[in-house]
Amino acid sequence: MTTSLDVSEKLPKGLVEVYSQIHGIAEELRVPLLIVGATARDIILVHGYNAAIERGTKDVDFGIEVQNWAHYEVLRTALIEAGFTPHSKKAHQLDTTDSDGLPWEIDLIPFGGVSDDNDQIAWPPKQDFVMSVLGFDEVYQNAWDVTLSKG
Repeated sequence: MTTSLDVSEKLPKGLVEVYSQIHGIAEELRVPLLIVGATARDIILVHGYNAAIERGTKDVDFGIEVQNWAHYEVLRTALIEAGFTPHSKKAHQLDTTDSDGLPWEIDLIPFGGVSDDNDQIAWPPKQDFVMSVLGFDEVYQNAWDVTLSKG
């Protein structure tokens, strides 16, 4: 059974537009994704259940289920072509400004076919930057469906 949560009209309009743009591109490319990290926490606890938590960052983390690095790059390239700006030093980060004029860092964290037996990913081309994606598969299998906008 999937848990659903409706937080329509509770998030800033510009941020919802950023989510919608990323979701639309990923859906068109058939790349499964989910919101993870502090943003996921805030959507559920703050906007869904009115918990008092202060947000200190302007980043949004997306878990991206991919078959391989080429599959990841297809989504990343499509987002860049749609106007997101690649970060000069962080391969997983794209930057954007929403329609309200607020800047956002979009972190695209791949999991699935790019992780090793220890649930780690090593970023190409040198594989010298390693991240843990432990639990991403399980989170994806049990993710909530969240409605961000009625439009």
